[in-house]
Amino acid sequence: MHTNIKVDNFNTLEEKIGIKLKNLRLKNNVTLKYVASKTNISTTTLAKIEKGTLNTAYKYNYYKLICNLFNVDHIKYLNLKTMSEKTIDDVLLKIRAYMGFKSDEDLSIYLFNKKYVIAEYKQGFLTDRNSIIIVEKLLELKKTLN
Repeated sequence: MHTNIKVDNFNTLEEKIGIKLKNLRLKNNVTLKYVASKTNISTTTLAKIEKGTLNTAYKYNYYKLICNLFNVDHIKYLNLKTMSEKTIDDVLLKIRAYMGFKSDEDLSIYLFNKKYVIAEYKQGFLTDRNSIIIVEKLLELKKTLN
């Protein structure tokens, strides 16, 4: 029988999420190999996720794929509503986490049908007017997700 590992014993958000995902896998009595075969995430990457040591922009995509495998709402289960919203970069990351996008490019295509709009915004290549449009669109999308 599986015993849940207490999430409170870990420090970083990644560690807490990793333990929650490991608990979910163990609760469903499946191996890393099984999860890997169903999500197309390598067992090495899955092990890093469960340890909270995966440091990649793709991690939120992986979290969503794993939760989807077990028919669990990743936003609620991983408590993503508590993610910071202090800056536009925070909001971008939170939206990517909610939607399970791998990158800003994926989000940019979703929002603007263009690959590099968000990258151009972050690098300061857009006019003030276009920057305002981006921020407004992000905030509008954020409202629909909350």
